[in-house]
Amino acid sequence: MQDEYLTIRPPNFALAESRLLRLATRPGHKQRVEQATLARINGDNPEIEAVNLRIAVLQAQSRRDDVEKLLEGIVTRATSFDLLDDIQTIAQQQKLEKVREHALEKQAALTSDPVERLRLRFDLVRLYESNKETDAAQHNLEAIYKERPNILGVVRTVHRFLLAQQDAATSARCVGTQHCHRATSLQITVHA
Repeated sequence: MQDEYLTIRPPNFALAESRLLRLATRPGHKQRVEQATLARINGDNPEIEAVNLRIAVLQAQSRRDDVEKLLEGIVTRATSFDLLDDIQTIAQQQKLEKVREHALEKQAALTSDPVERLRLRFDLVRLYESNKETDAAQHNLEAIYKERPNILGVVRTVHRFLLAQQDAATSARCVGTQHCHRATSLQITVHA
């Protein structure tokens, strides 16, 4: 097996990748391909091309569970916001919702921008909702509200979520009467 197949950016990447993937399924070369692709994803923030190549090898070998483990491991040790964003996109394409959740949580923890952190946390809540994890969504929204009770967008989002869950009593209790009236009156004004 030639090293040209293992280079991250060979002159003819598509050809080199297809050859490497064929070798990855052959018993005589499987171990070497395994070692070479694993070596390229070591470290906290591997190149996304190396990650994609490793995923392609695992898929060629019909090892979907290992793809999820690989991505979870990378998210756990990653310190690069951009890498986490790329992993989240891959996880979405692969329908690996737990990996997406973990990547969003990690991105929110890494960012120093409070507006970006809030956006990421709302993205996480929407992901929980789409996965029918309403308890996790509600828990996160309540935590956001406790930290930022004076931001109208937070109040309206919490109120809207709880009303969508048909829990008007909790909605009023959670966000407080004054904030609820302000959010509701704003909605009425906008929709009128």
